[in-house]
Amino acid sequence: MTNRVVIENANMAPSKFRNFSGTETMYNKAGDRNFVIFLNPDQAHELEEVGAPVSWKPDRYNDGEMRAQLKVHVKYRDRAGNRLTPPNVVLVTSGGQTKLDEETIGTLDTAEIVNCDLILNVYDYTSPMGSGKSAALKTMYVTIAEDELARKYRDQSEDGLPF
Repeated sequence: MTNRVVIENANMAPSKFRNFSGTETMYNKAGDRNFVIFLNPDQAHELEEVGAPVSWKPDRYNDGEMRAQLKVHVKYRDRAGNRLTPPNVVLVTSGGQTKLDEETIGTLDTAEIVNCDLILNVYDYTSPMGSGKSAALKTMYVTIAEDELARKYRDQSEDGLPF
């Protein structure tokens, strides 16, 4: 069973909690793309009602008060390597909208994100290691901060020529 959840103005965790590129790390297998969002209590309870694996951890920047978070998977392929319907990810800048794909989504790993609206699919899974629920990205519109040079050069063509 799959449940669809919309979260507007999601609180995207800092870049150390993002792995859109699927880079292998001490905490991430190669090819596993994911990110973390921090949730307000209302969002956390809504997600918990549909069975999403919300975790509550002490916020070390706020007197150890408990903070809810959710790991979201970004899936382009299943475990066997078969292509899946990709998530619809759109980068929003002052120059317009750009659809990101499997090759370009990694740019979000270090981007300064100022707004993120997303739709998640919360689904049941079964694997050799057990079963449970997980959250996968379906749609995301993400607005990034731009500096004055990014705005100045946004209208240049890809080859660097202004025409």
